[in-house]
Amino acid sequence: MTIGKNIARMRREKGWTQAELGELLGVSNQAVSKWESEINLPDVMALPALADAFQCSIDALFSREWQSEMTHEIHYDHCAQFPWPDDGILRGVVCEGKKILQRDALNGRF
Repeated sequence: MTIGKNIARMRREKGWTQAELGELLGVSNQAVSKWESEINLPDVMALPALADAFQCSIDALFSREWQSEMTHEIHYDHCAQFPWPDDGILRGVVCEGKKILQRDALNGRF
């Protein structure tokens, strides 16, 4: 669903007219109408006020709630096994691409 359709749906759920939403945001009802019909998009500076009015996140205005939830998911299949046993020692690791570099014991460099 697009931002225009979401604005229209959320406005109707609140029982507001386009003029009432426009007054709340400090824009004309024509501006709200153009957003909802997707002739124009709301200015980026209006997005926080829209989200506050609808009591939702800015992501929800764009139908992107699911992506913000996914960012907290850990993908263990992307983790590599280290070439040393887990002995409780914190080590610095430098990765270049997929290769893990070990510290050179002689010169102290990776």
